[in-house]
Amino acid sequence: MAQSKSRENPYKRGNYKLIMEHVMGYKGKPFTKSQVMAHAMNELGMHEAGAKASVGVVMSPRKESERGDCRGNFSAQGHLYFMHKLNRKISKDEEGNEVKEEQRYQLRWRNPVMKPFKRQNAGLTEEQIKEREEAKAKRKEEREAKAKAEAEAKAKRKEERKAKREAKEAEKAKKAEERKAKKEKREAELEAKREAVAKRKEERKAKREAKEKAEAEAKAKRKEEREAKRQKRLEEQEKAKAEKKAAKEAAKAEAAKAEAAKSVPSETEEVTETQTETQTETQTETQTETQTQEA
Repeated sequence: MAQSKSRENPYKRGNYKLIMEHVMGYKGKPFTKSQVMAHAMNELGMHEAGAKASVGVVMSPRKESERGDCRGNFSAQGHLYFMHKLNRKISKDEEGNEVKEEQRYQLRWRNPVMKPFKRQNAGLTEEQIKEREEAKAKRKEEREAKAKAEAEAKAKRKEERKAKREAKEAEKAKKAEERKAKKEKREAELEAKREAVAKRKEERKAKREAKEKAEAEAKAKRKEEREAKRQKRLEEQEKAKAEKKAAKEAAKAEAAKAEAAKSVPSETEEVTETQTETQTETQTETQTETQTQEA
């Protein structure tokens, strides 16, 4: 067993601690239970019943005991110390009767220390306590093994769930990438189609504009040609009128000359000449109007 390495107060709080401090204050010198009771009641302010109970607990451990456990009360720290009983002096009173002095005690520390006294071990032998502790240790070991196995299984399930989750996330990311790639491809195809449509539209527009330009030029050319032809016809008509007028004037001059040559022209010749001139003028005017309408 382990050795007691210190002489510290084994009680950490309450009346037990205060009473033990008083007992330790004797520093190995003998003391009586009455002295401890007087300190508890007078110095600590405890009533008699409470003082008797607390002092009884602190002073209950013995080195050895034929009745019960030597470690004393269950609440005592008797595995660390015990109260050693000193021999009682015997004296005689006035009548000659033997009188024993009050029992004196001395605080002593166990070396080696004992195991703590537990209520569940009351009435059991060391062998029985050992068997029960071994059984308890075995159950603890089994619980720890079971807990360890469960923890490992739990960790394994956690890892499996993590692996599944990561695989699922990876698959999800892969599908997302595929959808993104398909979307980008569709957008590229649509963009290419839009560009092709725009290009064809521009080509059709250019062709239409070229056609319209060519048609406009051809129309303008035809218009110029018609205008030139019309001008030419007008010039020819003017020329023909001028020639006719000149011819008429020449004919008139010839007629005047002939008339002058004749002293008295016949009436029939004058009527005929007048009709001829009238017919010639009518034909000329009709031909001029026809050419103007054609133009």
